[in-house]
Amino acid sequence: MFSSRKNKPFFKKEAFFKKAAFLTFALFLSAGLMFVSCSDKENSGNLNGDWDDGWGYQMKIDASARTIVYTSNYEATIENSPDYTASSGALIIKFTRYATNYDGNPVATHVNVGKYGAVYWTELTAGSVKLADAYDKTPPPYGSHAIRASLPIAQTDFLPPADKVGNYVDWSIVSPYTKK
Repeated sequence: MFSSRKNKPFFKKEAFFKKAAFLTFALFLSAGLMFVSCSDKENSGNLNGDWDDGWGYQMKIDASARTIVYTSNYEATIENSPDYTASSGALIIKFTRYATNYDGNPVATHVNVGKYGAVYWTELTAGSVKLADAYDKTPPPYGSHAIRASLPIAQTDFLPPADKVGNYVDWSIVSPYTKK
């Protein structure tokens, strides 16, 4: 009338191990996804912020105010709407102050104020980026800042970066900036 419990297991071992294996797999998968998403956030960069070239020059890019300041060289407004988190791109800038003969004192009366240039970037990460102003590679004069008189001309000449950057920048001689 009474049955013995000795012949009936408290739980089925096979079902228990299947559940345990599944839960272990799910736990490791979740941990792995969290690790990958954290490391993606750490590697992704944002051009917005203060950048230092290690030689005493700094570039301050303020995406919300749409301004850029290259210490001792120029100040400008950002005239296009780039993806500040893209690994590479271009800023079309309109100079508001410009240094005379690179004397370290940008002034609002320089002939280039009100004109347009470009700043290219590449290899953007959370902590570093290569930044370079657009320079004309052909005379006259060789190596001068590429300046355009109007926004439409600047957009035509400087954008899109993939097609135009080689006309104005030699990345092999550009050192990375670090984020401050």
